[in-house]
Amino acid sequence: MVVSRVTCLASLLLVSGMGMVSAQSPLPPGGKVIPGFELDKWSASGEPLVQCSRQPGRIEFRVVSRGKNAYDATLQSPPIPFALRKGDRVVLAVETSKSAPLDALAGVNVYLEKAQGEWEGFGSSEWVIGAKPTDRFVTIEAPRDIPAGFVKYSVHLAGAIQTSALANARVVVYPRELTDFKPPFNVISYPGEEANAAWRKEAEARIDKIRKGRLTIKVVDSAGQPVPSAKLEVKQKRLGFEIGSFIEEPLLEKSADGDRYRAVFSELFNKVTVPMYWADWGWASPEKRKQYLDYCDYFQKAGVPMKGHLIIYPGWQFLPESARQLKDKPAELRRLFDAHVVEKLNEVRKYNFVSWDVTNELRDLPDLFPILGFDYFADLFKQAKQLTKGDAKPPRLYINENSIVESGGATEANQTLYESQIRELMSKGAPIEGIGIQGHFGERVTGPETLWKIIDRFAKFGVPIQITEFDVNTLDEEGHGRYFEDFYTAMFAHPSVTGVTMWGFWEQSMWVPNGALFKKDWREKPAAAALRKLIKRWQTNFSGKTNPTGEASFRAFKGTLTVAVTVATKKETFEVELSGTTQEVTLRLK
Repeated sequence: MVVSRVTCLASLLLVSGMGMVSAQSPLPPGGKVIPGFELDKWSASGEPLVQCSRQPGRIEFRVVSRGKNAYDATLQSPPIPFALRKGDRVVLAVETSKSAPLDALAGVNVYLEKAQGEWEGFGSSEWVIGAKPTDRFVTIEAPRDIPAGFVKYSVHLAGAIQTSALANARVVVYPRELTDFKPPFNVISYPGEEANAAWRKEAEARIDKIRKGRLTIKVVDSAGQPVPSAKLEVKQKRLGFEIGSFIEEPLLEKSADGDRYRAVFSELFNKVTVPMYWADWGWASPEKRKQYLDYCDYFQKAGVPMKGHLIIYPGWQFLPESARQLKDKPAELRRLFDAHVVEKLNEVRKYNFVSWDVTNELRDLPDLFPILGFDYFADLFKQAKQLTKGDAKPPRLYINENSIVESGGATEANQTLYESQIRELMSKGAPIEGIGIQGHFGERVTGPETLWKIIDRFAKFGVPIQITEFDVNTLDEEGHGRYFEDFYTAMFAHPSVTGVTMWGFWEQSMWVPNGALFKKDWREKPAAAALRKLIKRWQTNFSGKTNPTGEASFRAFKGTLTVAVTVATKKETFEVELSGTTQEVTLRLK
């Protein structure tokens, strides 16, 4: 799971949806406008990366080169001189426009953060900036009482080369007593969203080439003689591309919601990511460990492939107290880690996991580097490989990272660091067998062609790539559905990508409620309809008869196929695994 301090706070605190809205909302009634936030009162930093010019109520900024980080150039508002109570909603609205985009997509990141001292974030949004003047919003619900003057807004400018403008800034507070508050939202927009965008034709050609194969079925009788005119009905049982979800507590509930949760999972997903966090609230707790293993029992019985998330999560907040107590004792800490890895992998061996996230977010969580050294993580991969190599089908070992494909692709520094870490670990002998790239998007989503370019960068390592944690944190449900379909299509069309896993699907239990496929009452959102549409599109449904030599040949989606063979009134059913570009199988009738 993504755990960057900025992203996590922002995602959790954004106000959840109040129902389907099909067009951008104006500022709702019932709020109190806070004076003093005209843009000419905001301070700027970051020269020479950014050059700013001011007019009353307006700032135009020209980003001449990207910073290492988007926050290398910023605009800072005055502190909010108004106390917020827990549950109050505060909205920043700003009109955005661009005049000379030199990058694929102009945009900024906006944060509500502590005004002074150690950084603390209270929420954020990513704004796409288009040529047409458009109001953009960030809506945050106060997680606690916040004193007057304690927070301010910060706009991070240096993520993309652009010439853009911000104007007409307004800050409006809506009291928690306002029960019918409907937050404004930012309409999702991205390069390639057009119905006639060139990438769509290329994607379909790629899909036909890499996700399908020519299957030749030969039907013979019990004596091995060809059977002409045998009727064939071929259906897709399991697509050879992982469409997965992270799993949560409703799976085990004996309730109507639990029944619906299990049914939806069975209908839409063909792989599961099972939580295996080590913290005191996870594996270290006997109750939670039992829950994790109960998940495994359920999916093993259901025949669903499982991935473990994860072996070692290298941030102190995801480690047990027993580990934190050994911060100053590297040798003892290492022994504790080694023992945990042995215990966990031995405990779950019977479940035949298809893959493991060995570690997660090394780019974002370097807590252990000064204590154990970066080399420890190469050793961790080696240990996991040694402990699983004797399994009937050893699990594939993944590294995983966040903030690589998000933000319209303005993640160059993150991509470079992740690439260098993978290369360094491999150079030290780490058996990295798969690269995980999270996809926790805000409303500044990334266009398909940019996604392909980023994936291409990691494809050169020659191992499978998966989008391990996908969601879109937005109130624009229609835009969510459009992007969902395009994102999955783009990933399905990339030869190195072997699957996409959502980080939950039901609003009641999902860590980012706005990213769910289903509302709390199980009403289906447009993204759920998009997934159903894709699953139907990527199905083999072939009907035909064998020729005089007992053969039938056709193109089919790779994966597991069921083949029903009918001769006269007798019907027999077979399973066929299609994995190559051409494949021949012989089915012998009884």
